[in-house]
Amino acid sequence: MIHIGEKIKRLRGFRGLTCEALAERVSRTRPYLSSVENGHNPPTRKLLEVIARELSVDVNYFSDGAEEVSTEEDLRRLNYFSLRAGLAAETPLVELSRLPVLDAPTISRLVKEEKTPADVRGTPVITAPKSVADTSAFAFKMVDNSMEPRIYKGDHLIVAPSYPLKDEHLVVACVGEDEVLCRVYKKHERHINLLPLNRSFPARSLAKREVSWAFPVVVVVSNVFNGHS
Repeated sequence: MIHIGEKIKRLRGFRGLTCEALAERVSRTRPYLSSVENGHNPPTRKLLEVIARELSVDVNYFSDGAEEVSTEEDLRRLNYFSLRAGLAAETPLVELSRLPVLDAPTISRLVKEEKTPADVRGTPVITAPKSVADTSAFAFKMVDNSMEPRIYKGDHLIVAPSYPLKDEHLVVACVGEDEVLCRVYKKHERHINLLPLNRSFPARSLAKREVSWAFPVVVVVSNVFNGHS
């Protein structure tokens, strides 16, 4: 069973809100809300009621044993329930699209052949916010815990190759020919740093030529079946 903070984090992600955006809506700081989401700071009933209103669910959603969100249909049912309960559903449902989930070899092959995910057939798909305005966007499944506590093994990263790379933002990058990983990107004049959030993994400082490609991560879709609470 996942804890209350994890439920907030996952539902926030489904609603297309960053931690900072939700924190502003509920009149809290981002670090405070992050500590709530990570289980370090139990929320008060009053705060839960405010969060429930902003996320368009009944506050009982956060109770032990309450239904968890795992599909788009769950979202629609929860949103309907919040309206019946008399809550102001000010946050609309995020319009969703279906993106292919690509593995590391497939991504590298597409880059080398200058093709797009639309050229790939028979891959798994995942639903993601339609607001990602990149026709070449795809999903990549996190295969390790190098980015915990922000991203967990099994979560999906929505990658937008046409978006610009930004310092200190998340990227999916290829080192050498076939080592694909998710890291925080930091570019210097002569090299690129790829930084994990989990300190048990080493930071990488690489010559620019060693990074075959790097694309920004624009959305993280949590795997609701992960038991990382």
